[in-house]
Amino acid sequence: TIAFILKLYHQWNLFKIKYYYKSTPEDLSHNRLITGQAWNEFCDTLKGAQSAISNGPQDALSQAEGYRFLARVTRAGLAAFLEYADPNVPKLHSLIGETIKMGADNPDNLYESCPLLSNVTYKLKGIRRSVKYLS
Repeated sequence: TIAFILKLYHQWNLFKIKYYYKSTPEDLSHNRLITGQAWNEFCDTLKGAQSAISNGPQDALSQAEGYRFLARVTRAGLAAFLEYADPNVPKLHSLIGETIKMGADNPDNLYESCPLLSNVTYKLKGIRRSVKYLS
């Protein structure tokens, strides 16, 4: 049943944490995750960011744009650090795009990134001369 499958999935994740990521239940990060402390700290930090918006222009449009920017930057950060954070399986992803602006990004550019390990050699495939600049 579903409950059995979820229990196996949970046990598999605990096994991965302990043996693959070399973590133990005593590990501070593990405890912060299990207790919800990490999530609470994240939410508190996000609440604190509200002061940057409230200290800005007080008209409704500026306030709405401030919250919109904060939401978009938060979404980009969550994607980068949760969904695309594994340097063992790097995947190019776009942090900046049509709906996520970081300020002064060039609309003619395609910004993509991924985490890499310094002790690994990677092979980037593409079509030669299809981009003017790659860094």
